[in-house]
Amino acid sequence: MKYIKYTLAFSTLARKYHMSLYLKYRPRNFSALVGQGHVVTVLKNALAVHELNHAYLFCGPRGSGKTTTARILTKAINCLSPAGFEPCLQCANCKSVENGTFLDMIEIDAASNRRVEDIRDLRDKVIFAPQLGRYKIYIIDEAHMLTKEAFNAFLKMLEEPPAHTIFILATTEPEKFPPTIISRCQRHNFRRVSPPEIADYLKKIWGLECASHNAGQIDYDALLAIARISDGALRDSLSLLEQLFYIGKDPVTKADLHDLLGILPPDTSDLLFSLVASGDLTGLCHALDHLMDSGASVSFLLHSMVERLKELLLQGQSATLNLRLMECLINALEKLRWHPYPRQVLDLALIKASCLDRQMRPDPVTASCQSHTPEPESVKVFQPQSPAVNAPISEPEGDRFQALLFRIGETHPGLAANLSQAHVSDWDSTELKLVLSTPFEYKYACLPDRKSLIENAISDLFGEQPRLTVELGSGVKSAASEYPPLVKKALELFGGEIVSVINQP
Repeated sequence: MKYIKYTLAFSTLARKYHMSLYLKYRPRNFSALVGQGHVVTVLKNALAVHELNHAYLFCGPRGSGKTTTARILTKAINCLSPAGFEPCLQCANCKSVENGTFLDMIEIDAASNRRVEDIRDLRDKVIFAPQLGRYKIYIIDEAHMLTKEAFNAFLKMLEEPPAHTIFILATTEPEKFPPTIISRCQRHNFRRVSPPEIADYLKKIWGLECASHNAGQIDYDALLAIARISDGALRDSLSLLEQLFYIGKDPVTKADLHDLLGILPPDTSDLLFSLVASGDLTGLCHALDHLMDSGASVSFLLHSMVERLKELLLQGQSATLNLRLMECLINALEKLRWHPYPRQVLDLALIKASCLDRQMRPDPVTASCQSHTPEPESVKVFQPQSPAVNAPISEPEGDRFQALLFRIGETHPGLAANLSQAHVSDWDSTELKLVLSTPFEYKYACLPDRKSLIENAISDLFGEQPRLTVELGSGVKSAASEYPPLVKKALELFGGEIVSVINQP
């Protein structure tokens, strides 16, 4: 008797918790699927003419409806009174499929049943005829997790499948499948659902649920933001929407979503870009400390800044610095997967971007979000050492030359290292004169393809096309001035260089 009371108590407690939205609004037929019309059309037409394949491969990102479509297809195949190609949803077979109790639908998680022994056990069972429906359906989720030996064992079933059996394989990584498996399946590629489609769907769900949750209105911009954050996964977007029902605001705005998830608003991202552009490392570190103390996630911070940079670039404000900054942030996101200290990854990415900015001229995209903070003198930028024979370079020419070296070093680091010892004798819109201190550096820079690379880099960076002149420093003797005629002739024939002279007795 006590056992019955405890059971009733737990049942009453369970009723207080509602079903999650992604389960409550899981599509029950083909018409309810969102964003997969190309898949639905093929399956409907096949059902209409009663021509079914023995194996289907459903590929696509998470939350796009692969397993849901497999269950709908199972209902449509085994429905006792189908309405054309749609399941009736009222017969015993349809209801048992929805409840997960249909004996002829076997769902297998390949992530935990990936061994060859599991597939051999499956091979021994597929020979038995279905008990309730016309076909026995095997749904293998995360099928790419099967081992090589398990795939080989599964191949035998696909080569000679029983007439009453249909296999449906769902995967997010079809590239891990052997070609022999893929060639024996009818493949359907599920795509990411577009943000407008997700936003419209979420708007309908909000209208159905807001009364039961005592919620107010929600801005459409917030729904679009959810759609973009979920990256085309409808299940993820429904999970995010469910949290907004309890936020207690009317209307719910995009800013509320940003606060909930710890996403940077655009003005905060612009402030960080301004600090990066101005080289204010102290202010940058203080701003990051404030954001981290408020509970922001490093991953969301990096994602937010990348999205903001993409918005600026899409607005037509394209510039080299912003591409460099985006590259630094994306590299930081990759490091987060294995680095034990995420905050250090964030700091390093922004400080590196700040140093890149100091070595380039002002950029129109970042200048649009700058607060014109004066550049502090405490920020030091690496400067290549110049030889003693070179005179000091003026500050404007030095900054431009460092930016030029960075651009050349991206594709030709050897040439950049060679030019790092050069002295800029003169630089205007018509001529750039470089003085090199050794014959080797001089000859290397005088090669036609090297001069062309330098001139192209100047044109890309500064929009100028000066004539490049390379000279040998006056403090260096000519390579052929003090050696015997035979040595001079060898130097001329082979383009050689005297490295050292050893006097032997």
